[in-house]
Amino acid sequence: MKRALLQLCFAGLCFGQQSNAGSQGAPHEWTVRAREQTIDGPMMHLRGDVEMRSSELLFRADAIDFDWDKAIVHLAGHARVETRDGTIEAGAVDYDLHSGKAVISPK
Repeated sequence: MKRALLQLCFAGLCFGQQSNAGSQGAPHEWTVRAREQTIDGPMMHLRGDVEMRSSELLFRADAIDFDWDKAIVHLAGHARVETRDGTIEAGAVDYDLHSGKAVISPK
């Protein structure tokens, strides 16, 4: 199945273009790839070999749900988060883009 490349900008977090909003005033440019995507209000649901990438973060999982209002990324199934400080691998991860904190569920 062909992977879709999403380029979106919403609530101060940009996907595929520059924004002056974001955590600590730094711009965020995101590339998002997934086999399927749906948007329901402030929620973006990505399914199938999902990848969200910025210059500072990389999220990979079987599924990602992104809440634009809260800037929370929920990764499920083979979840992997890569930051400048290291890598997290778990069954599920909730990552707060504003604080940079992660809540990890076991594999």
